[in-house]
Amino acid sequence: MSKMTRLIIAGLLVAFAFFGDSIIENLRNIDEKENVVVNVVEPTEVWKQKVKNIVNLDMESADSMRISNFFSQCADVVQNDPGFITNTEIFREFNIVAGGLNFGGTELKNKYPNLGELIDEAIVSAIGLDNVNFTQQSRAELVQCLRAIAWAVHQ
Repeated sequence: MSKMTRLIIAGLLVAFAFFGDSIIENLRNIDEKENVVVNVVEPTEVWKQKVKNIVNLDMESADSMRISNFFSQCADVVQNDPGFITNTEIFREFNIVAGGLNFGGTELKNKYPNLGELIDEAIVSAIGLDNVNFTQQSRAELVQCLRAIAWAVHQ
């Protein structure tokens, strides 16, 4: 072991000897829920009407933050997409895979009856059922929809 490595290890041990208890105590007192911030954009009145049934669901705060964060991030991905999500079918596949990865292994499945269907209805109202290429307008409409869903779960 080199002298520099020994010096670093010795320094860490000395620092931990003096400050270890306070470091451990601070780590124990961290409340992750207080540090989580989800920024949601208030939708237009049209979108508020389209997601009003999602607003009516009674959701736990942690669940609403998780769902809201997911749909906010999806909106960012769709808005800033460099050309991978070119049509509605690719978006649907992206949404299914990303949702499965994000919510897989959690107790959210079937926790809120009809939530998935209500979200699907909102998305269909934005992009329809047919596979079509995104235009600038249809992409913007989908982004508004995803942001409205993110907003709705917080209400």
